[in-house]
Amino acid sequence: MNLDLLQLREILEGCYGKALLDRLLPEDDEYPERMPFPEGGLSEEVDADALADLYRECLSTGAYLRALSLLKIVGEAWGPTPELLSLLSEALDLEDQELSTDPLPREFLGTQRARLAWSVIQKDTLAFAPCDGTKVNHGSAAWIVSRADDVGDPRLPDGLALVWLSTTRVAGALRPAGTRKQSRRRLELSCNIVFVGPIREKTGLSRVSAELQDLSDTGAGVQVRDRFGRMAGASLKGSRVRLELRKPDQKDPMVTLATIRWVDQETSETHGQVCRLGLKFEDPPQEFLSSVEELLSPGKGDVQYLWSLWESDSKKA
Repeated sequence: MNLDLLQLREILEGCYGKALLDRLLPEDDEYPERMPFPEGGLSEEVDADALADLYRECLSTGAYLRALSLLKIVGEAWGPTPELLSLLSEALDLEDQELSTDPLPREFLGTQRARLAWSVIQKDTLAFAPCDGTKVNHGSAAWIVSRADDVGDPRLPDGLALVWLSTTRVAGALRPAGTRKQSRRRLELSCNIVFVGPIREKTGLSRVSAELQDLSDTGAGVQVRDRFGRMAGASLKGSRVRLELRKPDQKDPMVTLATIRWVDQETSETHGQVCRLGLKFEDPPQEFLSSVEELLSPGKGDVQYLWSLWESDSKKA
C-alpha cells in the first residue's frame, strides 16, 4: 500500500480513509484486536524537502510521536539515509519538556545517539488498535500516535487508534521511559478541597480554597496557600478528599472524590507556606468526565501542557 505525503499526514492526524480501513479490516464481522501498519511504504514521488517540512512541523507543535512515526514509515522504504538520520538528530536534541504530553524523543528512544535511536525505531512496531469507549486497547508498552473516535465502520463502533508498540529495553527497562498517556493542561482555576474521613478528624481541616494548576481525565494538581501551616505535609498522602471545581460559565460545581497521591510544600515570601497536592480521581461521575473533556479540548483558553503528575509522584516516592 503506497502512501503519498498527504495520505500519510492524514493518518498521523487520525483521518483514516476508506482505502486504509478496507486494507486493515477482515471481510467478516470478527472484531479485530490489533492490525499491523500496512506494508508497502511510501510512494516514490514523495519529495524529500516536503517530507522534512512535515517532520519539522510535527516537532514544532510538540507532536513528537507523529514525527518519529513519520521517520519510521519513511525509513521502511528509504533506509537510514544521512538525511533521515539528520532529521532524527534534530528530534534527539530537543530540550522543551512542557510543549507536549509526548515524551522527549531521546527519553522515548532511550538514547541521544542517532544511529542507536534508529535501531530502536526499526525494532519497534506501528499498529492500529480498536478503541473501547474512552480507552484504547494498546497495552502498557505502547503510546497513542493518533486516533479517530468515529471511522464509520460497524466493526469499530468506538473508533480506531494508531499506536506505537515499544519492544526493546534500554538499561534493562522496557520503554517508553515516561508515563504521559493522558492530555494534561495548565488551567489555573479556583477550586475547593473538602477533606473527608479520618484525615478531617486528625487535622481539623474541612474545606480549603485551592488553585487548580493542571488537569487530566485521571487526576489533577492543586495548590493551597497554607498561611498558618495547617496542612500536615506528607501525612496527607493517601487521604481521600472531594474536589469541587467550577468552570467560569457553570453555576453548579464539578465534583468528584480523589486520593492524594503526592504532597509538596515550600515557603513563599508572598504567600507564606504553599502546599501542592497531586490528586487521582476515584470513580469520577460521567458528568464530571464530560466537563473535564470539554476543558481539555483545544481552544478552551490560554493553556499549556505539563509533565504528568504521576512522574512527579515517582520522583517523590
